[in-house]
Amino acid sequence: MLFYFHGLKLCVCAQVSYLFRKPEVSDIVIFKAPPILVEHGYSLNDVFIKRIVASEGDWVEVTPFNPIHLFIDPIFISSIKVFVRLGSVRDGKLFVNENVQEEEFVLEPMSYGMEPMSVPKGYVFVLGDNRNKSFDSRNWGPLPIENIVGRSVPVLATEQSIRHHIPS
Repeated sequence: MLFYFHGLKLCVCAQVSYLFRKPEVSDIVIFKAPPILVEHGYSLNDVFIKRIVASEGDWVEVTPFNPIHLFIDPIFISSIKVFVRLGSVRDGKLFVNENVQEEEFVLEPMSYGMEPMSVPKGYVFVLGDNRNKSFDSRNWGPLPIENIVGRSVPVLATEQSIRHHIPS
């Protein structure tokens, strides 16, 4: 196991989990910078943490949330201004194989769009849970599975209570 500190949070990386199974959709993975990021100045030692949202052979599409603001003339409705918010047809959602993904951990609709793409063999598609601010596969493409270090596992202790167990 490897331990990574991110701000005040501790992330434990289970390296052995993928010796017994392949990375799966919804796994939160820790991975080394993919080749495209290394070409743009990241180090091979830089690690990232993201959620797998699609695996090889899947089609991925992101549709933006584009609210349309309409103000109706107050004369027609007793001098009350009405604000109507309409989303785009697909409303800022992630689609995998043309099926909308219900993701209760995503706090806001995605404000960006992405053309449909197929995830190649040997790759996964990863997105951060803070979708509108994340630097992920939508920016740099699918992630090679070989770059995955391991799966993030929940920690049932505080950083301070296990600090003395982490080798220096």
